[in-house]
Amino acid sequence: MSKSVAYKHLVRALSLWPKDRLRPDCQLQDILLARAKKTFVPVSSAIGAPAPAINERAELENANALYSLLDNRYALRYQPRKNLLMRPASNPDHYNDIIEEIDAAPTRGMFGRIKNRLSGLLRFS
Repeated sequence: MSKSVAYKHLVRALSLWPKDRLRPDCQLQDILLARAKKTFVPVSSAIGAPAPAINERAELENANALYSLLDNRYALRYQPRKNLLMRPASNPDHYNDIIEEIDAAPTRGMFGRIKNRLSGLLRFS
């Protein structure tokens, strides 16, 4: 039995999906791949009931939505004016600081983590 076209597209789109650095133990692609396997792989039943029909068109639309998110189609089409969303007037570097912190966290040693925790507790203004 060959896999359907929609299943192949979903698996390919999920293989291209970036890993979540903030929550490495809970990945979106793992959850969606488990859903795709549950949908497309028929469960053999002892009763012999036929497997439920798969809406191939809807699954292809889901795969197309994943591809469009991967290509940043919506971010490019609906750009906020002058990128004001990512640079608020009150703290323009807020999101850049968060991204730098997430990038630095996996390589930080034990003393670096303790230093950051203590500096977060003690704030001098």
